Amino acid sequence: MSRPPAIENQKRKPYPSDLSDAEWLILQPLLQKPKGFGHTVEVNLQEIINAIF
Repeated sequence: MSRPPAIENQKRKPYPSDLSDAEWLILQPLLQKPKGFGHTVEVNLQEIINAIF
């Protein structure tokens, strides 16, 4: 079994449905990269994916 994910907000307990770090490494390359203009990305996309699922 893979280890639990490292979460950005340490006050939040990880849920069993959270992506593991190994699962995140598979999914991360499939997500759209920032275009290089506009505001910088200030959110953790792994946390957003965890919130959706």
